[in-house]
Amino acid sequence: MGPSQSYSRCPFDGRGSLKGVFNARVASLLIVGVSCGQRVERTVPVHAPPPPTHSVSVAPTRLKPPVPHYLVGEVCSTAAQPTYRYFPLFARSNDGWTDDQSVARAPLTEAPQHFSVLGFDGERHGKMLTAVERTPTDPRGFAGDYRGVWSVGPCGFRRPDGVRGVTMGCVNAGGCGIAAAVAARTGPPPEPPEIERSVKELCVANGALIGDLDGDGTDEAFPLNGFREQEEIAGTPYEGAPCKGQFAWYRIQLGTDILDVLGAVDLDQDGHLELLTALTTEAGSRSVALYTPASAPALRLDRRAVVVR
Repeated sequence: MGPSQSYSRCPFDGRGSLKGVFNARVASLLIVGVSCGQRVERTVPVHAPPPPTHSVSVAPTRLKPPVPHYLVGEVCSTAAQPTYRYFPLFARSNDGWTDDQSVARAPLTEAPQHFSVLGFDGERHGKMLTAVERTPTDPRGFAGDYRGVWSVGPCGFRRPDGVRGVTMGCVNAGGCGIAAAVAARTGPPPEPPEIERSVKELCVANGALIGDLDGDGTDEAFPLNGFREQEEIAGTPYEGAPCKGQFAWYRIQLGTDILDVLGAVDLDQDGHLELLTALTTEAGSRSVALYTPASAPALRLDRRAVVVR
């Protein structure tokens, strides 16, 4: 029980009007008894102290890395290092595209991966099966067995008369071709995707990359300077004269930088194109970026991932 108070006088007159003035806080008090000549008590409730609180240490939730469904990179061979190597770039999972190298590289350390390799012309120039147990000549890449159609690499060609050659723009850009695989975790790897069936030829003219990248049936133009580290590249409808398209465009000079348009192709087989570009700075840094077109009616390319290698 809390403290009590007693009143020696009757708080009401004969007409029943209230003489005393109570503070508003008295409204919450319990009136035990009210009558003339009787004692009036009020009790102030005393609340029990709150129970002691205890701090509980909760371990942070560890999110599992996404499991990639598609792997995308480059298969390269140069005069200095003629052995074919696969260089990881991007991975595609249910969470979208990522340039996280721990995700893009993990499947290659667990099981062989079977890649389809495109050449400079957008045709399949060969396949590569990576080998987990081999040590690559370049630690950034992975070793394996490459088998080229007509025994040509990404930059090579063989004419119907049997004459062989190479495209120097491709060679000077690093001697690489776009490679894609359906990621395998265990067991024999699946056959590589037939990405050569979904390539798109583009045109470079008047300082712009021109083509129907969003699939709406009309060409768009995107300024080449936008590929210098911009995350979003706004386009405009192309209304110029038709220009001859091709799959890859190499060694485009942009001030002190050099841009290579590696090609537009549906890498994850979802019905939409991805565009790969490589920008080499004056200092020699090479950044490979992956763009996807925004949905119509927007005319925009969004950079989804970028790797410096």
